Amino acid sequence: MTREIILPADEQAWLALRCRDLTSTDVPALFGMSPYKTLFELWHEKRSGERPAFSENVRMTWGKRLESSIAAGIAEDHGWNIRPMKEYIRCPVTRIGASFDFQIIGDPGRGLEIKAVDWLMFRDK
Repeated sequence: MTREIILPADEQAWLALRCRDLTSTDVPALFGMSPYKTLFELWHEKRSGERPAFSENVRMTWGKRLESSIAAGIAEDHGWNIRPMKEYIRCPVTRIGASFDFQIIGDPGRGLEIKAVDWLMFRDK
């Protein structure tokens, strides 16, 4: 299957690319497990290509700040070399897209995705 590898100019361009495709962020809504959107909202969002208004909160800001340190630690533990991955990869036929935080060098098929979870959210959810 054909895939496109796109290097977005900035975060806004990356967000615009994601509007066309189903991404891992959308999957919980497909199965009714998202606390943020319903399947109905997802369908309308993908049909229209419009992004809903969104503002980053403090927890998200700190999660982004910690990504590089966590990735470096995981890479060290496993003996990997990694690089930040800025590419957006999509299949135009199926309209499925993905981007990962880091690529494991020497293994082009493996991406490393970092999610830092606040201990209160971990405890409660």
